[in-house]
This record gives sequence, structure tokens and C-alpha cells, in this order.
Amino acid sequence: MENAELRRTTGNIFAEICAALLTAYIHWSYIVVVNNRLLLMLIFAFAMFNFLLKDDRLVRWDPYQTVFLVLILYCCIGTAYSQNMAAGERFLLQLILAFGIHLITRDDSPFLKTALRWISISGVLTVVAILLQVAFPEQMLKICATLVKPEAYAMTAELYSYGYYSGLSGFNCIAGFHAAALMGICFVIGLKTTSVSKRIVNYVIAALSLFALVATQKRGVLIASIIAAFVTSVHYFWSRRNMKKLMQMVIIFCVIALLLYAVMTNTESGQKMLERFTESDDISSGRFGHYQYIFSSSEDSLLFGHGTGSLMVGLNNDAHNIYLQILYDHGILGLMVYLVFFVMPLVFCMKKVRQGDASEFLLISMFLQVLFLFYGLTGNPLYDYCLFMFYLLSVSMMNVRKEEIRHT
Repeated sequence: MENAELRRTTGNIFAEICAALLTAYIHWSYIVVVNNRLLLMLIFAFAMFNFLLKDDRLVRWDPYQTVFLVLILYCCIGTAYSQNMAAGERFLLQLILAFGIHLITRDDSPFLKTALRWISISGVLTVVAILLQVAFPEQMLKICATLVKPEAYAMTAELYSYGYYSGLSGFNCIAGFHAAALMGICFVIGLKTTSVSKRIVNYVIAALSLFALVATQKRGVLIASIIAAFVTSVHYFWSRRNMKKLMQMVIIFCVIALLLYAVMTNTESGQKMLERFTESDDISSGRFGHYQYIFSSSEDSLLFGHGTGSLMVGLNNDAHNIYLQILYDHGILGLMVYLVFFVMPLVFCMKKVRQGDASEFLLISMFLQVLFLFYGLTGNPLYDYCLFMFYLLSVSMMNVRKEEIRHT
């Protein structure tokens, strides 16, 4: 009995450490003291220690894991004929490590609840850092010069010169995504809680996160977060056949849209974002040129693509559209594998909501999955490995059973 209790306590400690390290990788990859490769290996090690200390060490296998393995195999084959072998191998190794971490944590509800707590706390710190940069830009740049890796700080300073804010995240795309994620988490908790005070606190944090998102100037993330919030709430109330609540939510979204427009027309960051939507010479910020190159260069290798990581050779940049980059690297066959990989967990998540298991974790999972997939139309979340790990964590969150949640 004492040995079992000791194992359980030790396992909880390992789970806490693993969740903290995973959060550091997801949120703070560009902080000076963070060694990303070492961090990933430590995350895997502590996840394995936690797994081995459990009484039930069975790994549940389902079709999604099979698709994940097919994806890894496809990327492995793509690496063999890649035009950028180093990039292909790097992506493949991180994909394999991500699969290992996902496999041994996906059904670990205590770990997933701990991870969500750490992610939420870190998300608040990210939003605070963005807001502090808006309020005290020069002071925050000095702090960034000390804490942020040199290459990321150079981008932070350059982005600030354009009026884009990144906080301590290094890049505004990372900062914007995490601000949107926190907004979604707080939005769902506010939607589900029965406590008025808790609902107010979460909606206030969601509103501040939305303002921080606008300050990052990430239009694609903003649009994706609005779509994610709309899809999550409408699907939730539609599944419950609660038409009254559904209509109330639609009205609330209309009011939020008007308030958002009022904020954007009366703040410097908001005005700058609106100008980029309406008055920019190139509303795509160079993306259309990338897309044109991909389409013209994919004609001779449409079926199998040019190989894992090859786009960086021809374009010297990511595509800012993960689906087109997959098409270039892996061809139509690879794109089909990826689409199954992305769509399968979202469909399963929405099915569980329709069946009445609409827990906070399930709705948060749905929001984050939709956010990732729609942001993928204009950004690089698959190739920003920290965001891809966040996506896999969100997929795992839908496995937290409703009866296991106690006021998380």
C-alpha cells in the first residue's frame, strides 16, 4: 500500500515537471536559457517516467495513431529524396519525438489537467508581456534584449519598428497564437461555469487576450480565433438543442464584433490592423507570391512532391499556408494523409459533443484544433514546432473524461 502511494506521488511529481517543461517548450522556445532539443528529450523522459509509474500502463491504440505512423513513414520517404536533407531530417525527428510524447500522454487525464493549468498560467504571462510592451515599449525591448535569443530579439525589434508587438515570445506569430489560445480557453470556461464571478473573471481575461492579439497584428490568427469561437459555441448549443442559448450567443457575437470594431478604430494597434486589411498595397504581405511559386513549381511533381523540407530551398521561407507547403513537399498523396490526420480528431471531437459529453476540455480541444487548422491557411503552425506540440496537446485534451473533471 505504501509502495503504491509512493509510486502515485512520484508519478504526480513527474507529471507536474513534464507539464511545466512542455509549457516552457510551447510558450518560451525563444528565451535564451531554453535549449529546445534538450527540452524535448526531457519532456519525453519525464513523460515516460510518469507512464511507467502508473498502475495501468496500457497504451490505447486507435486509427488516429495509425494515421500518425503513416504520416511519419511518408515524411521519412520524403526525406530520402528531399532537396533540403537537413530540414527534412530535422522535421522528421521532431515528428517522431512528438508522436512518442503524444502516445504516452494522450490518455493521461491527470497530466492533461495539469498541462492545461500550466498552459493557462503561461498564457496569462504571455498576454501580460504583450500589454506591457504596448504600455512601456522601450523598457520591454531592453528586457527582451536580455531574455530573448539574439535572432528572435532582432525580429522582435524589427517588428516593433512596424508597430507589431511580440512581448517575450520572440515572434508576433507565436505571441498572437498564444493570446488567441488563452482567449479561447477563458471563453470556454466562462461559457461552461455556473459561477458568476468565475465567468466575469474569465471573460475579462478573454477580452484582454483579444486586445493583446490585436496588438500583435496577426490578422490570420485573429480571423481564425473568431471562427474557432463561433464554431465551438454554435456547435455546442446546437448539439444541446438549446435554440434560445444559440440565438443569445449569435447576438453576443454581433455585439462583440461591434465592440471589437470600436476598439480597433480608436486604438493605435487596431487602426494599424484595419489599415493592413484595407489600405495595404499587398494585403497578403507577400503570401500571394509564395502561393504562385508553389503552384508553378508543383506541376512536375504533383503526386509525390519535392520531398520533406524542400520548400525552404526554392523559396527560402515557409509558405505561410501549411496546406500548400505540404502540397509542395509531399504532393497530393501527402496532402491527403495530412488532411486525414487533421480532420479525424476534429470530427471525433465534434461527435462527442453531439453525444452530450461537452466538458470544458472537449470544447477547449475543439477551439484549439479549429484555431490551428484555420490559422494554417495564412501561417506556419505546423512548422513552428512549439505550436504543433500545442496542437497535439489540444487533440489529447478531448480524451479527458467528463467524470474526471473536478472544477478544473
